[in-house]
Amino acid sequence: MRHTRSFHRPLTVLLAAAAVLAPARPTSAQLDPLLFLKRTPPNVILVVDTSTRMLYDGEGSYYDPFDYSTGNPWDSTLGLSPLDSRYRRKYADLQFLNSGGDKFSASTIVAVGNGALTATAYSSFYARSRIGVAKSALLQAVQENSTSVRFGLVKTRQLSPSISGSNEGPVFNSDAAQASPSDWNVAGRWKVTRPTVGGNNYSQSAPASFV
Repeated sequence: MRHTRSFHRPLTVLLAAAAVLAPARPTSAQLDPLLFLKRTPPNVILVVDTSTRMLYDGEGSYYDPFDYSTGNPWDSTLGLSPLDSRYRRKYADLQFLNSGGDKFSASTIVAVGNGALTATAYSSFYARSRIGVAKSALLQAVQENSTSVRFGLVKTRQLSPSISGSNEGPVFNSDAAQASPSDWNVAGRWKVTRPTVGGNNYSQSAPASFV
């Protein structure tokens, strides 16, 4: 007669399996759902694209990085309120045309002032831009993983980045309601601000260390 033998797993193995299969805490922005099993925190290096394309959103609108002052003849053209002392510009569908004549084109300019009527929109102005989305995501990831991950930052190859207001143009604005007066003093033409650097990024030395 044949006899069958039953084997029983040790209790410790079952407990270990239960620990692994047990549901973990919420991981909405958790970089690694198995961090609780690791003894040494992993190193995470953050690298962010800081080129001009990060000032666009997914629909092709350009978020001008300069804060403009009010008190100019074209305030009414942009629909600003007397309560605004500063404002920001979004150029819808901003596209490069050529280096001569009209340098850019846009379908309209959206001006958002800092007055009481638009204060919330002013403070969250860059949220929909690529750099705004990246900033929000990185902030959430760091805050929710700061106790279990060691973060580092790589410095980009940039020489003296700066923002000088109204340093580019003209932008041909096809919105007839915003033709005149304009800050370019030519109907339908406007200035725009683009970040500048002191030299080509590729000619700069690679970062020597992490921060």
